Amino acid sequence: MLNFFNYLSLRAQRPTEAVSNFAEGDITGRLRLMVSILSDPVARELTIRAKRSDLAKYCGVSEGEMNRWIAEMMENGVVFANNEKMMIPSREKFLE
Repeated sequence: MLNFFNYLSLRAQRPTEAVSNFAEGDITGRLRLMVSILSDPVARELTIRAKRSDLAKYCGVSEGEMNRWIAEMMENGVVFANNEKMMIPSREKFLE
């Protein structure tokens, strides 16, 4: 029973820690926050099924800014993307 409460407590702390660690106002910070909260901590490869225009809206930036950010991240091997989805090959590397 105690382990169950410890588990619940840990799950409740994750979003709070994520907000404090990644809540920068830029694209990277907002997407790190989303990935940190919504994905399993032991996940390796992640796919975000969203159009670039939707990701831009979520991050509060223009599509042009989002396209530049994605191009830079693709160049660094952090993400791979097309217009319909973004693949993150390493959750750990993305959250660094």
